[in-house]
Amino acid sequence: MRVDLRPSAHALRPIRIVGDCLRIYEATTFPRAPRDGCEMYLRRCAAVGYLKEDDAKILVDVLDANGDIVQDFPLTRLGLRYLRGQLHFKIEGESARSED
Repeated sequence: MRVDLRPSAHALRPIRIVGDCLRIYEATTFPRAPRDGCEMYLRRCAAVGYLKEDDAKILVDVLDANGDIVQDFPLTRLGLRYLRGQLHFKIEGESARSED
């Protein structure tokens, strides 16, 4: 299974929309091969149906080495649970969403 991942992929950071707040989780990188690690976890999510095709309230941001978002993938709840169990990330912060 292939995932169309940008060459600059360096880390994964889940986010979740809860009501009118944005819950941001810690980013996780893979020191030996950052892009390969990102691709492996996204491929696993795709293989078992954890990536969604439509709008979602849970996303995994793909960050570059500077921490900028270069891509995102919609996740199911089970996808977030799987990544959290594998990568052990914690909530980094919450912020109010603005509707522009």
